[in-house]
Amino acid sequence: MKKFFILLSITLFVFSCSNDNSDDTNDQITCASPANISINSITVNSATLNWTANNAVSYEIEYGVSGFTQGQGTTISTSGLGYELTDLAQDTSYDVYLTTKCSDTNFSDVIGPVIFITETACQKPTSLNVDSVDICSISLNWDSNGESDFKIEYGITGFSLGTGRVLNTTDNFTTIDTYLEAGTTYDIYVKAYCGIDGFSASSDPLVVTTASQDLAGSYHVTVTRDDGFSYDHGIETIVLVSPNYYKTETTGLWPRGSFSPDTDQGFNFRNSCGEIEVPEQQLFQGAYANMMYGNYAEIKPNGDLIILYNIDLNIEYPGFYAEYVKQ
Repeated sequence: MKKFFILLSITLFVFSCSNDNSDDTNDQITCASPANISINSITVNSATLNWTANNAVSYEIEYGVSGFTQGQGTTISTSGLGYELTDLAQDTSYDVYLTTKCSDTNFSDVIGPVIFITETACQKPTSLNVDSVDICSISLNWDSNGESDFKIEYGITGFSLGTGRVLNTTDNFTTIDTYLEAGTTYDIYVKAYCGIDGFSASSDPLVVTTASQDLAGSYHVTVTRDDGFSYDHGIETIVLVSPNYYKTETTGLWPRGSFSPDTDQGFNFRNSCGEIEVPEQQLFQGAYANMMYGNYAEIKPNGDLIILYNIDLNIEYPGFYAEYVKQ
């Protein structure tokens, strides 16, 4: 009897050990990660995620705007092999992560991010190209991508969108010829307008530098007063003091140095897109302080300058015709 009890105990012990880990069988199975993940049927506010089947009970999807921190996105569980993500923002980049769930405690490695961008209801213009560039004009064209109403915004390179000059057109080309300066670099953006769908995203910037027209240099100066008196000033220099702003050596009222060789007798003018502007300014002419008023100026095709001006001498108001012959 005693032997029988010992034998029975040993038998029960062996049987017990043989079934010790039976409840953990599922956790020992390798849970394969999802495979062949793809994003299909991308629209303005939706996209469909698909993948290949494995030994999963279900799958866990987490998604959010690109760059989001895992664990803080939107989470979806599904037993299918695809899922449509909805209520997305248009023209936005999203990250998607996918995990296989083989049991309540057995998960695969996380796969992702899989990245996609939703469409935009209003297609942005692309492929901006320059047709021609002049001193103060820029002609350009772009691909309309099916749209027919456009807003052009431009400004000196580096400007912030929303602060530039604006043009509107129903063509996929235009010429910008206002508020430009010679020898200056501009950024140009184009966006489409789509009525109730609003504006598209802005195109990538087109960076263009207008042609330069440098008037600095040596000139042979002759000035004729309106009473017929003329004086040859010989060779004088025009210098650039800031972009498109210049200063002459004398006004041409008197021979240089008549009162003081060191007296500043030059006047300032601006080259505005090939048109000379001489602003009202006060000059020290030897022993006198006088106001000068520009009347007319032009740049000749050969580079010569013609500048007409008046000087208020208190007792008279003579006019002067100054001719600058490029050397």
